Amino acid sequence: AAVAGAAAGNAAERLITKEDAIEILVQLKGGERRAIVQAKGAQNFEPGDAVIIVTNGNKVRVAKAPK
Repeated sequence: AAVAGAAAGNAAERLITKEDAIEILVQLKGGERRAIVQAKGAQNFEPGDAVIIVTNGNKVRVAKAPK
């Protein structure tokens, strides 16, 4: 019963904290590719957009590069 209760609690928590997310595939200047999943924000990304990768501790996100 304890395992079932923990599983139900875990499922309930995932539903409460669920956010819409996007996956962004970034190709670095050296050719390496990275996939970053982040919460969907106000920025819309199009193929070829110049972006920056912002790292804060163990959190990573992508933002459009300043012009």
